[in-house]
Amino acid sequence: MSQPVNINTATVEELKSIKSIGTKRAGIITAAREERGQLTIEDLKLLEGIPNTIWDPLVDEGAIVVEPLERTKKDIDPKQRVRELEEQMSGMNAIIKQRMQEKQVALQEMQHQMETMQDEFEKRLTEQNAKFQKCIEQMEHDHKENTDALSVDFEKRENEMREEIRIRDNKMKQADEMRLTTERIEKLFPSGIYSKQEDRKPLITALKSSPGYTPKGNLQDRSEKRVEGPSAPKYKWTPQHRLDKLIECLRDKALKFYSVKAKGVQEDYDKLCNKLNERFGRRDLPHIIRRQLQDLKQDQDETLEEYTERTQEMATDGYPDTPEAFVEIVAIDAFLKGCLDKKAALTAMDKNPTTLDESMQYVKSAITNQRIILGAKRVEMKRVTFDDEKEEIPAKSDLCIRNVKFADRENNPSIVNLDQRLKKTEEGLEETRTMVKDIWKLLTSNRSKSPPRQFPNSPVNNMGGGNRDTNCFSCGKPGHYARDCRSRSRSNSPGGNRSRSPSPSRQLNWNGLKM
Repeated sequence: MSQPVNINTATVEELKSIKSIGTKRAGIITAAREERGQLTIEDLKLLEGIPNTIWDPLVDEGAIVVEPLERTKKDIDPKQRVRELEEQMSGMNAIIKQRMQEKQVALQEMQHQMETMQDEFEKRLTEQNAKFQKCIEQMEHDHKENTDALSVDFEKRENEMREEIRIRDNKMKQADEMRLTTERIEKLFPSGIYSKQEDRKPLITALKSSPGYTPKGNLQDRSEKRVEGPSAPKYKWTPQHRLDKLIECLRDKALKFYSVKAKGVQEDYDKLCNKLNERFGRRDLPHIIRRQLQDLKQDQDETLEEYTERTQEMATDGYPDTPEAFVEIVAIDAFLKGCLDKKAALTAMDKNPTTLDESMQYVKSAITNQRIILGAKRVEMKRVTFDDEKEEIPAKSDLCIRNVKFADRENNPSIVNLDQRLKKTEEGLEETRTMVKDIWKLLTSNRSKSPPRQFPNSPVNNMGGGNRDTNCFSCGKPGHYARDCRSRSRSNSPGGNRSRSPSPSRQLNWNGLKM
């Protein structure tokens, strides 16, 4: 049998030779031996990192011993053993208490760190919320300033536009008056009739300074086309002849514009045409006119002929250098889309017209047929009645709709459509009537629940009645309201129409409205 190993005197190599004791555990034993000095079996069991169940089997097997060797359990005095155990227990208690205190201090430090971190997090969250709120307020302030600035700018532009329109209208009016005056003078004394051919140019210059009429749209361009179009190839005009004819057609501002141009432009027909087109050509660009054509609508006081001409003009100006067939298709779609009478436009669209004039004729025919079949449109009038507060909403049976009899009513799509619309209107009125009844019941219940206002010195409290100083709107008697009036049912009696103030409902009833 091998010699037992003394725990208190063995080296690291000897400790490593013990069963279940390795290098790490041997280091733990030597460190504890250096710290505490003499080790006992109880001290070995309390070592951290080594199971406490391995020591008893090693002692029983005789693999390890503790100093002194010759001292065994039989030789130890029981009292001394008890004292030793008490000392060991007190030491163990002190060690446990110390370790518990250390762990408690560590837990307190950790809790303090957690509280500090929580405070920092709440502080940062508060700062972030304040910063976010400040950003929101700044954004709202900036948005309000931008909105106000845009509103002021819009009003300013609107006022400027109105002023420009007013000035333009005045100029147009003055130009029309000047043109009429010039025409009357020309009829009485044509310019240059008594002058020589070489003296006519100064007279033309003299007419340039007078205020003139500004042509709209493509009037100048059309006058040029009229001059150079069919007449030029027919009469075989030279460029100089074309230039002379064009100058004869110029009036007012166009003539003044011609007089201030350079000599090279005045004597060149093509350059003069280009300059006139730039100055008096179409005011809006083609893409702007195309956008306007998409939102084209017929005015209330505009006839179909005027609306057709306006549509044709906008389609021609919006699609220059485009085949006429395409322009015609665009004009037809815009014309039918913007018609006031949608039913007539739908009827015309179903016939698939090929020209704008044909579309106009279809719309006219549809409008005429509608007037013959359905009659002229009636102006819708709203009926207003003033009923007493407690009067209930009239029942469905009180509302009557006059039924117009038509021949072959069921086969007429217009009449069927009208019946469907009337049915939907009746359903909507029924829903509205139900909602009004609910609201009226709610208001009546709230009014009945709320106590009347009373003052301490008023005669109402002394008399014991809350409505004695009020007058009935229906009969004029004091002490109750119109909704509680008992004489309403006797309103047809000789004394039932007495009232301190005229009833609005009775005045309306004289005109045939509902009681």
